[in-house]
Amino acid sequence: HPPMPMPPIGRARQPPAAIGPPPSLWKEIAQAPGEKSYFYNTLTGATSWERPAGWGGSAPPPPPPALPPQWQEVSEPGAKTYYWNTVTREVSWFRPSAGEPSAAPAALAQARLAQATRERAAAEAVAAAEEAAYELAESMAELALAEQQFAEHRTGWGR
Repeated sequence: HPPMPMPPIGRARQPPAAIGPPPSLWKEIAQAPGEKSYFYNTLTGATSWERPAGWGGSAPPPPPPALPPQWQEVSEPGAKTYYWNTVTREVSWFRPSAGEPSAAPAALAQARLAQATRERAAAEAVAAAEEAAYELAESMAELALAEQQFAEHRTGWGR
């Protein structure tokens, strides 16, 4: 994971519990999607990653479920977070969960079946062409033999 950015620097850098103003003076400031929010004290200008004691804001959202082992979350500054499957190379805007099957294995299986079908058809075509070539060679050999026999027979006529 890249290092987490520090919250904006305020006038005071004390932990929220040590700051006297009531929690209602604290505001939760959201970062870019997928990044941790920080807290800003509107009276003192203090900032903190930690939720102030007695803070009355909404509860933080639960952490997202763990990604399946083959998935990675990819986020870059100024870009939307996406998810990448390191095995199938599938990419998704939506966070995959461990219980969801990936669409990529089915598509990959279908592509492999189509490839195998094409390879089998090609092998059958090659086999048919080889058989036709063999039959043609046999026919040409029979024709050559027949021409030779005819030539020998014809020379016997002239005697």
